[in-house]
Amino acid sequence: MDWFAASYFVKSDVGGEVSYVEESFTPRSAMSRIKDSGYRTIVVAMDHQSNSIQQIADAAEEFSLNNGDYFYVWMDWVSNQTSWDSSTNVSKIMGGSAFITPHLLFEEGNALSPFEVSWRQQGSELVQRLNEVNPLRRGEPGYIYADDHFFQ
Repeated sequence: MDWFAASYFVKSDVGGEVSYVEESFTPRSAMSRIKDSGYRTIVVAMDHQSNSIQQIADAAEEFSLNNGDYFYVWMDWVSNQTSWDSSTNVSKIMGGSAFITPHLLFEEGNALSPFEVSWRQQGSELVQRLNEVNPLRRGEPGYIYADDHFFQ
């Protein structure tokens, strides 16, 4: 049985103090807590896939978290070894999911892809605009200031 570490921020009330919480759960109990929370976007980041995907999918089925009302974002997980149709529950949870995977930029000896060419063309003007529209302000949890060479 795999264990998940769930990390999140809790705000006591409007304008109140923000606390950081980290807890450990089995996949089933983590999915139960997600259901109870009322959140509809679920971000899953795993160090390795092992059999966690099946456990997550089975818990999603049990708690009705795979009925189209929830949006899953899988981080750093997509693998050619994974059969997304290995079970009905896995197929259901993967349908409509988003996948964010690392992209190794600037590998030596490789031709640049259209993505990499576009990435490198982004200049300091774009970074400045992004910093200006950042809804978070300095000192707030999650705030990141991007310098002029952020995309380089």
